[in-house]
Amino acid sequence: MQLRLSLIIIFSVFLAAASFAQNNIPVIKAYQTKVSIKDGDEPVTRYWNHLSPKAAPLIYNILKTNVSRNVTFYTDVDSISFDVSPGKSYDFKVLLNQKDTCDIKLTTEGNPYYKNCFDCKSDRDTIPFILSKSNEIILKGSINNSGIIDIIFDTGAGCNYVIGKEFIQKLALKITGLTEDESVTGLATEQTSFPNQFQVGSLQWNNQSITYIDDKGYTGGGVITGYNMFEDKVLSIDYDKNLLILSNELPADINGYSSVPMRQTTGGTYIELTIFSGKKEKKGWFLFDTGASFELSINSDFESANLLKDDMKKIGTGIIASTEKDHQNADIMLAPKIKIGDIEIPEVPLTIGGKNMFQLKYAGIIGISILKQLNTIVDYRNQKIYFKPNNMFGNASKKKVNDGSKVGIFSAALIVISILLLRYFYKHKKKLNKANSTL
Repeated sequence: MQLRLSLIIIFSVFLAAASFAQNNIPVIKAYQTKVSIKDGDEPVTRYWNHLSPKAAPLIYNILKTNVSRNVTFYTDVDSISFDVSPGKSYDFKVLLNQKDTCDIKLTTEGNPYYKNCFDCKSDRDTIPFILSKSNEIILKGSINNSGIIDIIFDTGAGCNYVIGKEFIQKLALKITGLTEDESVTGLATEQTSFPNQFQVGSLQWNNQSITYIDDKGYTGGGVITGYNMFEDKVLSIDYDKNLLILSNELPADINGYSSVPMRQTTGGTYIELTIFSGKKEKKGWFLFDTGASFELSINSDFESANLLKDDMKKIGTGIIASTEKDHQNADIMLAPKIKIGDIEIPEVPLTIGGKNMFQLKYAGIIGISILKQLNTIVDYRNQKIYFKPNNMFGNASKKKVNDGSKVGIFSAALIVISILLLRYFYKHKKKLNKANSTL
């Protein structure tokens, strides 16, 4: 009897503690499902996600930097702030329309993978890739035990994407919520799926969210993964050996690499580079985007402030679009030179886009046609990036573009926030392939 009484007391204490902990989870209110985030010094996003009681919890993966900062979560009528530190999670609830409770988790914890193999511990892991004819970094993998599929690795994307109705059954996706996808012409509401399992080689990631776009547009559909899969690692992209190399520390030998300033933001990864127009040289922050098919593009606001266009030769025109009904005309100029760290690259085609194409103070996008010439080491946690010319350096095509040609300039980019320009690239690739020439 005494033992039974002791067990009852212990169990009662346990229930009381659990109830107390649960009751201490903060609760805020909302009447609309759309919410936004202010992460550190970054401005408030125009959107983040849609509240949903189906997703339990709804996870916001805070930027994985080694910096403590304040993060604020906004609904239409309320807000909540946390002083966040690396490797921590913060839970709260949102009472939606005074009836539905949505569980939210903010986390700075890493997105670790594990190895699906026996006794294969290593200080680094390698993933082979194929650089396709259209300059996409293609990984071989699977989603939800789908069998082998192509997965495009895109450093301009901050989350995972699946485009095309046929993938719903093939990848066993379950739609659980909605999110906002921002492109050059505005916001689009897309569906999300959670949880999902990714596998690439012997590496496996669990509890992955996927943004699903049913309209495959001109591309025939596809699967895209972004920097979110690797931002708790040091990522090396070796175009000479066609390998992604993942490690916890910088390689011991980085001789020959040039260090370049880097910013990891809610909109993606940005690097600083210098444009030489002939008479002027101007520095700007450009989205580091292996998913963009061109060399370099800039926001017209950045161009207007620096008047680069006046000193450069026009070599063509193009079209920037994110939907079939809306587009912007763009001039294509020839920059005599650009400089990335200590690396100089001559005669770079430069597409000058519309106003406010890119987030706030950022100047534009640097795409794969330049990046593939540079072996790259990205230290996401410490916000440092390194480049080194490889065997393709100087051999990239510098074709002139005829007036009136349609030029593809965007693939996946931020979102989500991450990803500013994903819809354009994947919906318009077939149309762009018909262009007289490609940047």
